[in-house]
Formats: sequence, structure tokens, C-alpha cells
Amino acid sequence: VASVAFWRADVVIGMATGVALGTANFLAIRWVVSKFMTAKESAKAGLMVALIFKMAAMMVAVFLVMKFLPMNMFAFLIGISVFFISILVETARMSGRTRHNGNGGTA
Repeated sequence: VASVAFWRADVVIGMATGVALGTANFLAIRWVVSKFMTAKESAKAGLMVALIFKMAAMMVAVFLVMKFLPMNMFAFLIGISVFFISILVETARMSGRTRHNGNGGTA
């Protein structure tokens, strides 16, 4: 958001595109992994295929963005690194939850 006020258009486009792709990637991985954790054994192979297709789609998206958008590549890398920050935030959020072990106590 700060890049809009302080930098050129190519930097803003790079940051925004990187953040959008990083966020979409994280949400897709989170969805597949959450489904994988609760799925029956017969459905897990399909979810692994979905994860492979997600990765291929991400590679194609990054290639197309780099080829066709007039953006600053360094800003794009900074923007897409939001993916790693989101992992840290989600890990901290998930570790803050208490888990119940079924007998009224917490594990």
C-alpha cells in the first residue's frame, strides 16, 4: 500500500502483482492442506494432484506476469515474499488456539 504513495508505477505494479500472486498461492495451499487433513484415504490422491496443478498454475502465472507486465522485478519479489510472512502469521495464529482432547481438558 505504501508503494502507491512513494514509488513509480512499475514498482507499484510489481508490489501489487507479487502480493496478489503470493496471497492466492497461500490460500490455495491452505485450502488443499486443510482438505487433505480431513479427507478419506481415497480422496488424498486427488488432492495431491490438485496441489501439483496449483503449482503448475502458479509457475505459469509468474511467467506470464514477468513477461507481459511493465513492472519492477525487485518489487515483484518483495511483494510475492508476503507468502512467507503469511506462513509465519498463520503458524502463530494456529499455535495460539487450544486443542481439546475430548475429555474436557486441553492437549
